[in-house]
Amino acid sequence: MVVCVGAHAAGPEVAIGGALAGRFPVIALSAGGADASAGLRSALDAGAGRAVRLEDESLGQSDFHTLGRALAAAIAKFGGTLVLTGARSSDEGLGAVPAVIAERLGATLLAGAEDIEVLDDGRVAATVRIGGRLRRYAVSGTAVIQVARGPIGRPPAPVTGVEIEVMGLAAIGLDPGQIRRRDDLLGALEPANRQAVQVQSASELVAALGI
Repeated sequence: MVVCVGAHAAGPEVAIGGALAGRFPVIALSAGGADASAGLRSALDAGAGRAVRLEDESLGQSDFHTLGRALAAAIAKFGGTLVLTGARSSDEGLGAVPAVIAERLGATLLAGAEDIEVLDDGRVAATVRIGGRLRRYAVSGTAVIQVARGPIGRPPAPVTGVEIEVMGLAAIGLDPGQIRRRDDLLGALEPANRQAVQVQSASELVAALGI
């Protein structure tokens, strides 16, 4: 089962997911309000057979960790073994949600993939650009892959007559009360333990730092 997470309208994860749709069942998954439906519709047009949008009031205030937790719970419920995501989210832009998903699923995480192939033995081969060079990795088991670039080619015929499903958190076994911003991890402000010192030269800076 292939799950495309985020499903941005022009995202490369959508293109690769569509290319795999001829061989495997593909689900497009997103979280948020009705504005997330446009990307899911694009995923259906690219060949995904099902589109699901997680919707809950609490998701609007969640950070990347809690969002990743919710998406991972849905992926586990669907039985997803290959998870495709974009390189960056549309809001925080940290690219951290895929890492949370991989941690929650106990999956291998690969970032920056430009091409993906499912081998005959069931492993997933991904081509990743590192330091200007292309490297090819093959992983077994559940994999979460951040896609940097999609394939160029004609996608399969879009699936017609498929409606976007809206699913609440209870349906994936999560308590909405547990979905919140993790402000407790941001730390607390502490006063400086010494006064500010103004310096005029490098030597004064070295002396002030006690180096």
